[in-house]
Amino acid sequence: MHRDWDLVRRILLALEEKALPYTMMHASEFKDADEIGVSYHIKMLANAALIEATDISSMGKPMVWAATSLTWDGHEFLDSIRSQSMWQKVQAKAREKGLDLTLDIIIKIAKQLADAML
Repeated sequence: MHRDWDLVRRILLALEEKALPYTMMHASEFKDADEIGVSYHIKMLANAALIEATDISSMGKPMVWAATSLTWDGHEFLDSIRSQSMWQKVQAKAREKGLDLTLDIIIKIAKQLADAML
């Protein structure tokens, strides 16, 4: 399964907007996305220490992960790509340079763009 950076950003934004911290956000809340794909991305975000999440799969069932909150690093990362215009600029800069999007590349580009605005 390929990493979908737009879905990653959507998950982070949705977690930030939750009214009650530490309530579980399930993949089923993303009506227009594949639940297994969302669960996979939640797991990856947890492994990257950007969110707190729990594996709620049961034996014989597909992977099901639920997210509970952003970590400090998750907030920092989201802050760097929160605005749609900044996110689009980051993606365009990566394409222009022929770079694949990685967490490090996104952070570096976002920082360069922000520094140029100061």
